Amino acid sequence: LPTIVEDGVAKLPDRTAFAGSVATSDRLVRTMWKMTQAPLHEVVKMITLNPAKLLKLDKDKGSVAQG
Repeated sequence: LPTIVEDGVAKLPDRTAFAGSVATSDRLVRTMWKMTQAPLHEVVKMITLNPAKLLKLDKDKGSVAQG
């Protein structure tokens, strides 16, 4: 499906509908952090650990931890 990307948004060529997202993880984290002023470590969990827990992958995949 042909698309165009403008301002970080994928759209149909005639601009009548969105065609998906082109946002990168770092951009999503930065935007959420700025908009909510939540602690950065909590925002990072929103895009890493929380989805892994939802998919029951948190026990099988590695993580970054103190120590």
